[in-house]
Amino acid sequence: MMNFVPISLIVILELIKFWQATFFAWDVTMYDQNKDMPCSVQSSNLNEELGMVQYIFSDKTGTLTQNIMSFKKFTAGSYCYGSSNESKVNLKEKGVTNVNFEDDLAFRHLSDPSSVNFKCIDRMMRNLAVCHTVIIQKNKKGEL
Repeated sequence: MMNFVPISLIVILELIKFWQATFFAWDVTMYDQNKDMPCSVQSSNLNEELGMVQYIFSDKTGTLTQNIMSFKKFTAGSYCYGSSNESKVNLKEKGVTNVNFEDDLAFRHLSDPSSVNFKCIDRMMRNLAVCHTVIIQKNKKGEL
């Protein structure tokens, strides 16, 4: 009988975490008016860490900094692809957001399996695809 007690406690704790995450999703006060989106819980483990927050940093305007990551450069093998010149290509005009990358050499190496650096770029792209989580969020109007 003693072997079943720890397993049942783990199950109960996971159920409690699930219900807490459900309550987050039901909370109407947790609503982003700018994006027209309610709260969306992606992980039930974060709610227990909310009580550990001691400091909130803000920028000089007093609003919290919005972290937007852009894919601009990468290194594979002995080559560095991409450039720091942001005015080179504006991919937002083409409908691509959060990517500011353009490098003809990278595309040539990736499209030719016999190129010098194909294997390194292929491995790097596979790792990026497997190890990076992308969550697409849409508001009630169906906009990204």
